[in-house]
Amino acid sequence: MTDGQAPQPVVIADYDPSWPIRYEEERGRIIEALGGAIEGVVAIEHVGSTSVRAIVEEFAPPLVLCGHIHEARGVARHGPTTIVNPGPAAAGHRALVEINGDIRVQLL
Repeated sequence: MTDGQAPQPVVIADYDPSWPIRYEEERGRIIEALGGAIEGVVAIEHVGSTSVRAIVEEFAPPLVLCGHIHEARGVARHGPTTIVNPGPAAAGHRALVEINGDIRVQLL
């Protein structure tokens, strides 16, 4: 850490049986927020890692490289963090990341 704070431990948790219940509660909140207007909505599903998002929100690293959701190939920003998902390597996708003061990304 360069901000003077002591390093925090990384916790890897086993599956929590409450997750499906928590998902259904969140799904209900989404439907409520849409005013029940979900005609044409095929599915409401959780994707991605809540742990990765929590790390990004708490520590705001300058760069996150990921590849969990292959269909979500691209570059995004979340606050000061550049998030890169090059897509599946099996399909020939990759990314070139240059870090030289700023971060430049080229999807290949």
